[in-house]
Amino acid sequence: MRKTELPVQIPPITGYLHHGLILSIAMAYEELMPWFHSNYIQLRCFRYPDDSRGTDFLNFFTMRSAFHHFPCLPYLEFQEFKTSLLKQHNINLHQYVMDSIDEGQYIIMYVDLFYIPDTIYYQKKHHTSETLIYGYDEEKQVYLNMDFNAEHIFTYKQIPYADLENSYEKTEFEFFWQKYTFAIEFTGFPPYELNLDFIIESLEDYLNSYNSSLRFTMVRMPWTSEECAYGMEIYELMEQYLQFVKLQQAPPDIRFFHILWEHKKCMMLRASYLEEVGVLDKALSFTEKFSDINDKALHMRNLLLRYQMTSEADLIDSALELSVQLKESEKEAMELLLAELKAKHV
Repeated sequence: MRKTELPVQIPPITGYLHHGLILSIAMAYEELMPWFHSNYIQLRCFRYPDDSRGTDFLNFFTMRSAFHHFPCLPYLEFQEFKTSLLKQHNINLHQYVMDSIDEGQYIIMYVDLFYIPDTIYYQKKHHTSETLIYGYDEEKQVYLNMDFNAEHIFTYKQIPYADLENSYEKTEFEFFWQKYTFAIEFTGFPPYELNLDFIIESLEDYLNSYNSSLRFTMVRMPWTSEECAYGMEIYELMEQYLQFVKLQQAPPDIRFFHILWEHKKCMMLRASYLEEVGVLDKALSFTEKFSDINDKALHMRNLLLRYQMTSEADLIDSALELSVQLKESEKEAMELLLAELKAKHV
């Protein structure tokens, strides 16, 4: 019986699957650590806290394709095709998935979670979402996948062959990008080294709230300043959003605060990595500085989780107070980090 498992790792960003699934692959390869720590610095926020515009009100600003919403990164080769082609050419789903994995290709495909066990939607609500398949066990008739479980924890899971096929046959696609399947292979090239110039540029963009999308116009049209805020300016939008929540004019969407926390976690991990590779002096305690900021952001996230359960208005007041502290602490730490990197990188 055939059995193959490709390397994956729980990533530091899981708030959105288009980051979480790709990073589950990337974080399993040491070669991609310089790329990861050179990216995921800038944040982008739509200026619509009082409505439901989009599904990623606050998100990391990353370089991505004009076609799909996965970040672009080195070492990983993407092959994408319409999932319907499998049926049109009478290609057996299981044979395709197993053969691809045997060739070292991870599979990301869109499935209706109504048909997938161990999800919050199973047999309750139709919801089409991407999932990552990184292995299979033919004897047990299961695929190994990364996704959220029924407790909404991003983790290692298994999908029985029969359930994946059932979802494959019955999934209806709401958006055009959901019609595609992606085969992703680690190639080992082109090489990527830690990019201090880009880290410095991204830190400056963040501190100055610069519209970073203006730097990538050869790939896609930039967002306007009327549409989005960047970097430190997101704190103003966050405070506006919290006021809307307090007045019950907007729902308490935990994703905003979860992504905010994951950004601080990434900055903490970046500081630790820069110390490990000798870019930063450990005596300057940058990891400790960003660890304190991470703790504040996690506390804010947890306040909003409690508010979702209790609707206690004083929790929003506490979050508003904490946002001021968080903004001040982060600005100070970011400015110190930027100055140190500029002094080292001349």
